[in-house]
Amino acid sequence: MSSPIGNSQSSSSTIHTPTLHLFTTPVNVKLDEHNFMVWQHQVMATIDGLRFLKYLEGKEAPPKYLNEESRASDIINPQYVHYHQQDRLIVAWLLSSMSSPLLTKMVGLNTSYEVWQKLKIYYASQSRGKIKKLITQLKSTKKERSISVYILEIKKIVDSLCATGVSVSEEEHIEHILDGLSKEYDPFVTTILSRHEPYTIEEIEALLLDQEERLERHRQVDSSSQLHSTTISWNSSNRGRSYDRGRARLRSNSNRGGRPPFG
Repeated sequence: MSSPIGNSQSSSSTIHTPTLHLFTTPVNVKLDEHNFMVWQHQVMATIDGLRFLKYLEGKEAPPKYLNEESRASDIINPQYVHYHQQDRLIVAWLLSSMSSPLLTKMVGLNTSYEVWQKLKIYYASQSRGKIKKLITQLKSTKKERSISVYILEIKKIVDSLCATGVSVSEEEHIEHILDGLSKEYDPFVTTILSRHEPYTIEEIEALLLDQEERLERHRQVDSSSQLHSTTISWNSSNRGRSYDRGRARLRSNSNRGGRPPFG
């Protein structure tokens, strides 16, 4: 039996086959356990640009033989050979962009469709657990430090959810920010919720930073007033004790027959 490549060449003069695309540029991001969405975005941009989506979907594969006569003569369709050669190049390109732990999961997979399906199934199960964890974190995050730090914590969780394919609307984002504020922000939250026109994230952040500054000023004034009151009270008490001690010394001197210090 002749080789597929050799037989395909005999028909190359009558059947046009496109040029093989050699992937000379690797994917910038190495695929690991945590960055599938970013990696997938880059891969799909290249695959779609080259119109190679049919390989990942396992579609439009040419028949191995054009007709029964070709089958009987084992004359393989050149487009079939080209299709599988190009598919192997895509597989090699995908594998070259994966970290070592993931490469072990790809052993035994021969087509880009098999590799792609394996990745989708694997990361779908990974994403479900990650999504649950992120949603729990989003609901339980409270303002424990500054407003800027708190807002950043919320944003990181929202961005992580978006990276897993879960979109968080601006309204939901704002609700989570307001839900995690301490009681001293209750009047502020009431004012925000009473407005008919919704705020943007940027507006909420600016208003919260301003509110934090106002609360801090009030705390400083209250602290200063309390310190001033304490100082006055201490001075009054101290003067009273000094006066009492002076009178006690005078009585002691008089009892001993001594002269008072002032005439």
